[in-house]
Amino acid sequence: MAESATLAGWAQSFGNAPHPVRNQITEARKIRSQRLKRHRSVDRISLACAAGYEDEKKRAESV
Repeated sequence: MAESATLAGWAQSFGNAPHPVRNQITEARKIRSQRLKRHRSVDRISLACAAGYEDEKKRAESV
């Protein structure tokens, strides 16, 4: 009986996680979203560079 009471208490305390843990989780989420944004912008830049390169190549061939 005592074991089920401690499990219930643990589950309740885990549901209301202490702030340091909650802060770590939110920090990890922020970092991950920043990385994703950075990768997306890099992809856009590389696509733009590739498009610019193709345009330059066509321009050079037409001359």
